[in-house]
Amino acid sequence: MAIRQVLPSSAVMTGRWTHLALTGMVTVMLGCGSGAIEPPDDNVSAPEASGSEGAPNAATRPDDEPTTSTAAEPGATTDHPPTTTDDTTGTPTSNSTERAPQGTDGTDGEDDAEEEDTYTWGLPVGDETISINEDVLYRIIRRGDCKEAQAFLDENWRSLLSPRAVLLYQAGVLFCAGEAEAAGGFFEQAETEFGWAGVSSPYLDCNIYQAAASVLRQQPPTNFPCAKGTAPKWPSNPGEPRDDPRTPEDETTATSTTDSTTTAQ
Repeated sequence: MAIRQVLPSSAVMTGRWTHLALTGMVTVMLGCGSGAIEPPDDNVSAPEASGSEGAPNAATRPDDEPTTSTAAEPGATTDHPPTTTDDTTGTPTSNSTERAPQGTDGTDGEDDAEEEDTYTWGLPVGDETISINEDVLYRIIRRGDCKEAQAFLDENWRSLLSPRAVLLYQAGVLFCAGEAEAAGGFFEQAETEFGWAGVSSPYLDCNIYQAAASVLRQQPPTNFPCAKGTAPKWPSNPGEPRDDPRTPEDETTATSTTDSTTTAQ
């Protein structure tokens, strides 16, 4: 003989009895055990309650990937930016937008030296109120007529205001012609034999001096202020022969009146 027991459908069973609830009805068949309803084994763990009746717990859905996170200790720092996961590919991506600087060879650019400026020959307009042979020679050099400038200097070197000016403008003519090494020789000669006192007058001499020094020393022209003072002079006697400082010969003792020349290519 079978005994059927019907439980109310509204009854809610909790705790370890929950797993026995089968849509509000439990059927117990005689002949299976002692005929009495036995409580479940104490060693069987009850499932966790779901968020809603009849729905599996969202925290234990089998299709969910297990997620783990490691909390940083208070005050701890990290050298790596946080990462997130691409929702479409599942690939970890970095939240950082920083990128290491690149050098010209594709490597880290931190050790690359900054490109240095190169100072090349060139003259400013200068004082246009001066009317002496230095002014004429300056204009010819500035417009780039190097051969004409050389011819003018070879013919008129005696009329320049000082022997240092002859060397300085000769350097300018050679810089104009692209002969920097030869120009540097005349510039160094002027510095060694006469110094730069009084190069501020006339002002065109100052421009030549600054432009030449800038190219030879590879520094801005403003790093070479034009010194005041007394410029070197020719012999005071107007009739006394003058020696061309550009040549090794002593023109004051020469019997010939032929001008010495220096050729600019």
